[in-house]
Amino acid sequence: MKQGVRGSVSAMKKTVLRLFADKRSRATVFAAAFALFGLMYLVLTRAAFPSASVETEDGSRTGAAALVSDSSASGGSAIRFGSTSASGSWRPSALVGGGYVNSIAYSPTDDPSNLNNLHVVVVTDVSGIFSSDNGGASWQPANNVATGGNHLRAASVQWHPTTPGLVFVLLGDCTTGSGGVVRSTDYGKSWSMVSTTPTGCGNQVLSADGLPKPQPRHIGRLLGIDSQNGFIYAGTYDKGIMRATLANPSSWTTVALGPGTQGVTEFFIRSLTVDSEDPTTIYASTYNSTNGNAGDGKVWRIKNAHSPSPTIEKLSASPENTEDVLSLGGNLYTANAGSGIEGGLHRLASARTASASATFRKIAGPAYSADSCAVVARYGLALTDLKAVGQRHYGLGHRTRLT
Repeated sequence: MKQGVRGSVSAMKKTVLRLFADKRSRATVFAAAFALFGLMYLVLTRAAFPSASVETEDGSRTGAAALVSDSSASGGSAIRFGSTSASGSWRPSALVGGGYVNSIAYSPTDDPSNLNNLHVVVVTDVSGIFSSDNGGASWQPANNVATGGNHLRAASVQWHPTTPGLVFVLLGDCTTGSGGVVRSTDYGKSWSMVSTTPTGCGNQVLSADGLPKPQPRHIGRLLGIDSQNGFIYAGTYDKGIMRATLANPSSWTTVALGPGTQGVTEFFIRSLTVDSEDPTTIYASTYNSTNGNAGDGKVWRIKNAHSPSPTIEKLSASPENTEDVLSLGGNLYTANAGSGIEGGLHRLASARTASASATFRKIAGPAYSADSCAVVARYGLALTDLKAVGQRHYGLGHRTRLT
């Protein structure tokens, strides 16, 4: 979309120069020239591209993020919330190989105090699905449904919040029909393909789509379940947000942000979350694109998502190219890999009822350098509802035991 603005500037410049060459037109061309220079100023200063409206969170607040030294963590440091006196150590889990870990989730119906019987599912970019029934002490590949390499590109995993053993995974390699949604009823040990309609992008996105550099990934929180009303939602790579009933997950309907809607040729969905207070409201972050009118880059709110006619709203002050969204306590949290004021973590209070132009507040935390943001943009910046699972926390193929 930005490319379209720059193209308009170039075309206007040529028109002004042609008119100025005609002496009879010089008297009328000065107004156009003034408009041209004004538009060029907006482009060069980025004022033509609205950015997030954010306020710095009070850094003295309890729970503000802080960068702390941790020799057991990757790179020797970690981001910690709350008291910096809390201690813990990170150690590799038993899962090795398998490419990059795209998403990891433990069963919400298990007893978290019984680590030896805790079920965990991991999805990877080139080796598909792995499951553990002992809290990550050992892992088993679970790719019985795979009929080709595309089915090993696993983008997202979502457990049903109340039905024991029921879990879904989104597969695919960016193109229509390359993957689909698979379901397990035995805690991730075996799977069945329930639909090939929603398609994920579990490995590299398509470079021709003009998404942010370095090339991001379409992984993480892309499935959501409304257990109260019996629906499952999927944020597809470029076909919008789809919905199916849990009773019949073979039939899917696009409910929001489909191709050619909202004045955008195609949306690239980056993350999806169901409102923690009202599961009929969902949120989705999107990527911008340099391909004409493709992409958007903003977070969208879909109310009455379970109905035939949902209400679809752009949250215009949201950070651009948000990597992850999460609804907690009625608030919406976003994680963004950009630098400056849009980089890091933000919160929209009372997100379901907030104005579509409401301010996202930036949560205080460590500075994000350009280099670290580039790495995060490539492999994903993720939010998690930080719950203690016995004494273990999980993330990206590692676990930590609090001491």
